[in-house]
Amino acid sequence: MLVALRCRSLGGEVTGVPGIGIKGVVPWRLEHDHIMHRYLLPFLLLLSFPASYAAHFTGGTISYRCVGTNIYEINMVIWRDCIGNDLLPQTIQFASDCGLSFNVPGLLPVTVEDVSALCASELGNSTCNGGPQPGLEAWHYSTTQFLSPCAGWTISWSTCCRNNTLNVTGSPGLYVETRLNTIAAPCNSSPVYTDPTMPYICINQTINYDAGVVNTSGNTLRHRFIEARYATPVPFPVNYLPPHYYDEPWTGMVIDSLTGVITFTPNTLGQIITAIQVDEYNANGVWIGSVMRDFLFTVVACDNALPDIDAGTITSLTGAGMVIEPYEFTVCSNGEVCLELLFTDPDIGQSISLTSNVGEVLPGANLGMSGTNPVTLTLCWIAADADAGVRQFSIAATDDACPIVGVQHYTYLVEITEPPYAGGDGSAMVCSLEDPFALIDSLVTPADGGTWTDPNGEPHNGIMVPGQEQAGAYTYSVSSGNGCVGSAEVLVSILPESDPVCISLSMEEQVVDPTWTVDIATGELVVQGLRDRNGMVLSGALYDASGRLVVQSSAMVANNAWRLALGTKAHRGLFLLRLGAADADPVVLAVLLDQ
Repeated sequence: MLVALRCRSLGGEVTGVPGIGIKGVVPWRLEHDHIMHRYLLPFLLLLSFPASYAAHFTGGTISYRCVGTNIYEINMVIWRDCIGNDLLPQTIQFASDCGLSFNVPGLLPVTVEDVSALCASELGNSTCNGGPQPGLEAWHYSTTQFLSPCAGWTISWSTCCRNNTLNVTGSPGLYVETRLNTIAAPCNSSPVYTDPTMPYICINQTINYDAGVVNTSGNTLRHRFIEARYATPVPFPVNYLPPHYYDEPWTGMVIDSLTGVITFTPNTLGQIITAIQVDEYNANGVWIGSVMRDFLFTVVACDNALPDIDAGTITSLTGAGMVIEPYEFTVCSNGEVCLELLFTDPDIGQSISLTSNVGEVLPGANLGMSGTNPVTLTLCWIAADADAGVRQFSIAATDDACPIVGVQHYTYLVEITEPPYAGGDGSAMVCSLEDPFALIDSLVTPADGGTWTDPNGEPHNGIMVPGQEQAGAYTYSVSSGNGCVGSAEVLVSILPESDPVCISLSMEEQVVDPTWTVDIATGELVVQGLRDRNGMVLSGALYDASGRLVVQSSAMVANNAWRLALGTKAHRGLFLLRLGAADADPVVLAVLLDQ
């Protein structure tokens, strides 16, 4: 006689889906004593029996996360219909194309999550709690293993048996796997299906279903239908009932290869086996892994209308981005964006709740909700130098129909764009006496068509006037036209007039096509064409053609002129006048005396 005994052991934490509507964290220790008393004895008895009754499995998936060199955390989720028995300890199988294979047996669930598609008031009446309403649980398993470098690793799990369905003959077993290439992508983490539920859908109502794939690696993903399989013991395709087959599990069912969104209109009550796979490719187009999910669509009769399939569109966007399509927008990698999404349900009296994986896709995103039906969701995110590329997140809108809620999925693409190149940063050290200059000349290969702001953020014409404008960072900005702005800075420093550079500059700035004359009445050489710098003392030295110093003197600039008493030493001939200030290069003038 075969005897089956139920056993469930929990560990870890129960958490909700990141994002909107996150459930509280429930430490398993709070239930540990109760669970031990309830299941310890049956578990001990279980060890004495060779076999068990089959649980009713509704799907599964396996993913992996690199936690160190050749070390991977393997995470498996198995969904079970609660009309069946609890799951026994499970075995995950490992096999490589390099000739290595092993099993990890006796795995107990880390967490068990109630994912029944029921309204809150009916959850206690599900088959998971001994009631009549359909109940569903997600059992989470985990193990950490060393996987040596190999181009083909397969991690799999299989069991018997499935529920009877509309599109497959009999009730074959269930097989799921994930594959990875640890040579082409050492220490890569796989995409993860984040939707914890199994879709219950209404007959004759079109649905979009998104399993919520999150890809943290930034690699390219492609989604497709694959054959559902069972182990014989090797994987073997299930027998589909014509006209249904793996690439169209139900009439009219299609999958978007870029987003993974499944769309169709069910026309028959019952369950539909569906298997999907996301393949991952690196920047060179090399395949580096795949993750599959085997699950059921359960079609039920409804007097409830699902949330509008065309709802959830972007109604407004502000900041460093722009709307491309109703469910697609851009954001600059160095900017901030805020957008509003509107969700509606044709059943006016119902309320809508929202859940999302956006927190895993756009870390730090802030979410706010207003209203119940319609619901406006506000999403704000600071990109904070995020890597350029396309990211995807999903939002599930759930109404409060009872006993079975209605759910519609909406998928969003976020294109993160690099800011345009404005130029390389520069600097300018100027003296207050310097002429006005164009700031753009201090940038490295600047782009055309930009605008300037001063250190206070006020608009600026790009012409710096030393002595009249403040020091600081002047910013040059160039817009790409899609809300993305690139910038470069010129850091302007104002040197004190006592700085040697400024003393030299003051001398050079004073001389404007200088001319000289001899004041016969006073016997002085007069240098004219100097700017009015009353009070500045200049030193002058007059040399003859042989380089002999003839006369020198220091005098103050007055009335834009400087005077040197020639005395009796300067006679007829060609002379050189060196005029300047201490620690500065002098101005040299040729002086022809004919007296």
